[in-house]
Amino acid sequence: MTSSIILDRYDVVFVINDYTEVFNCGGKKKTCPRKSQMLEDALFNTKAFVFPYPSYHKYILDKPQYYTSLQNANIPVVPFFRSTPEDILKSIPDFREKVVKNGWKGIIIKPTLAGYSIGIKVYANFSIVTNTQLKKQFEKMKKYGYPSFTVAEF
Repeated sequence: MTSSIILDRYDVVFVINDYTEVFNCGGKKKTCPRKSQMLEDALFNTKAFVFPYPSYHKYILDKPQYYTSLQNANIPVVPFFRSTPEDILKSIPDFREKVVKNGWKGIIIKPTLAGYSIGIKVYANFSIVTNTQLKKQFEKMKKYGYPSFTVAEF
């Protein structure tokens, strides 16, 4: 029996543990992308009323989309861009060049589906960070299954 069918038995489902908690499996050394996707699918596909709405959860977890909405509402947001581990691993030098061209002295990398500071990496002085360090960071993010991340000026 699929999760959405199980949820169909209820009129309302209140989500207390969202995709972030499920994705992070309660720890820093492991992720559960498959279980998180199962929860997302169940919440999107059930006939029950789900609150908060699944689309809202998806929206706030996609930090660049959320940050863009804030910018469009004239709410100041730190400069940022979105990428994926796979895209950066294709060319670490291109990533470095983008950060330098933006004039950022330091960066914060915030993975999508990370929460509670899990998975966040801060490079306060980007000029001393090596390509090897960056490669290891993005390989780790890929290994853990983070779908994307936000890079913001530190």
